[in-house]
Amino acid sequence: NKRIDAAEREAGGGVLAWKLTNLLAAPIAGVGLVTVEIKPKCGLVERPGLPSRFTLLGHLKVREGKLDSISRYDPVKLLSQDPALVRETLADALQDPQNNLRILVGRSLVDLDPGRAE
Repeated sequence: NKRIDAAEREAGGGVLAWKLTNLLAAPIAGVGLVTVEIKPKCGLVERPGLPSRFTLLGHLKVREGKLDSISRYDPVKLLSQDPALVRETLADALQDPQNNLRILVGRSLVDLDPGRAE
């Protein structure tokens, strides 16, 4: 089993993270569980002034017809340790997840596709 070593923190009386071995089982009986999976991808900028490897691969995938558009999500921003850049790129991932972000409520996957009618 994999273990997430996140520290417990309290914000407004709520726990933000627990050390869990099973991400689909609520640690407290009768309490709902929300799981957020973020796949940071490759956040390398190989040469100053060039886009990240992730962005370059996005351009290639669009050219090959594997993607319809390039994601605005940027792993360089996610890993930057700048709270404003992290928030910005997480918002971008919510708008166009492209397998970089998944949210589950209980065991049900939340549809993050903004173009899909509800």
